[in-house]
Amino acid sequence: MISFTFTAEPDPIPLPRYEDYPTTGAYELAFHIARAQRRDELLTREESAAQFEVIEAFIRSRPDRPTL
Repeated sequence: MISFTFTAEPDPIPLPRYEDYPTTGAYELAFHIARAQRRDELLTREESAAQFEVIEAFIRSRPDRPTL
Protein backbone atom coordinates (compact mmCIF):
# COMPACT_ATOMS: atom_id res chain seq x y z
CA MET A 1 0.00 0.00 0.00
CA ILE A 2 1.35 3.39 -0.98
CA SER A 3 0.19 6.50 0.81
CA PHE A 4 1.02 10.13 0.22
CA THR A 5 1.08 12.82 2.83
CA PHE A 6 0.86 16.48 1.93
CA THR A 7 1.48 19.23 4.38
CA ALA A 8 -1.12 21.95 4.45
CA GLU A 9 -0.04 25.43 3.46
CA PRO A 10 -0.09 27.82 6.41
CA ASP A 11 -3.04 30.18 6.44
CA PRO A 12 -1.79 33.47 4.95
CA ILE A 13 -4.26 35.46 7.04
CA PRO A 14 -4.88 33.49 10.24
CA LEU A 15 -7.82 34.43 12.39
CA PRO A 16 -6.78 36.15 15.62
CA ARG A 17 -6.73 34.36 18.95
CA TYR A 18 -8.61 35.92 21.87
CA GLU A 19 -5.72 35.57 24.30
CA ASP A 20 -3.46 37.70 22.08
CA TYR A 21 -5.46 40.90 22.66
CA PRO A 22 -5.71 43.11 25.74
CA THR A 23 -9.46 43.73 25.50
CA THR A 24 -12.51 42.08 24.02
CA GLY A 25 -13.05 45.12 21.81
CA ALA A 26 -9.52 44.87 20.38
CA TYR A 27 -10.05 41.17 19.65
CA GLU A 28 -13.37 41.84 17.92
CA LEU A 29 -11.80 44.55 15.75
CA ALA A 30 -8.92 42.22 14.83
CA PHE A 31 -11.35 39.44 13.98
CA HIS A 32 -13.39 41.66 11.67
CA ILE A 33 -10.22 43.00 10.05
CA ALA A 34 -8.93 39.47 9.38
CA ARG A 35 -12.26 38.50 7.83
CA ALA A 36 -12.20 41.61 5.65
CA GLN A 37 -8.66 40.81 4.50
CA ARG A 38 -9.75 37.29 3.59
CA ARG A 39 -12.76 38.68 1.77
CA ASP A 40 -11.06 41.15 -0.50
CA GLU A 41 -7.36 41.14 0.49
CA LEU A 42 -7.35 44.94 0.78
CA LEU A 43 -8.45 47.08 3.70
CA THR A 44 -10.75 50.06 3.40
CA ARG A 45 -9.77 53.32 5.09
CA GLU A 46 -12.00 52.52 8.08
CA GLU A 47 -10.55 49.01 8.41
CA SER A 48 -7.00 50.38 8.26
CA ALA A 49 -7.82 52.86 11.03
CA ALA A 50 -9.33 50.06 13.14
CA GLN A 51 -6.26 47.89 12.55
CA PHE A 52 -4.01 50.71 13.73
CA GLU A 53 -6.10 51.10 16.90
CA VAL A 54 -5.77 47.39 17.66
CA ILE A 55 -2.01 47.38 17.10
CA GLU A 56 -1.59 50.51 19.21
CA ALA A 57 -3.68 49.04 22.06
CA PHE A 58 -1.60 45.87 21.97
CA ILE A 59 1.70 47.76 22.12
CA ARG A 60 0.49 50.05 24.91
CA SER A 61 -0.71 47.06 26.97
CA ARG A 62 2.70 45.36 27.02
CA PRO A 63 4.54 45.90 30.30
CA ASP A 64 7.96 45.61 28.61
CA ARG A 65 7.27 48.14 25.86
CA PRO A 66 9.95 50.73 25.22
CA THR A 67 9.21 54.25 26.40
CA LEU A 68 9.94 57.18 24.14
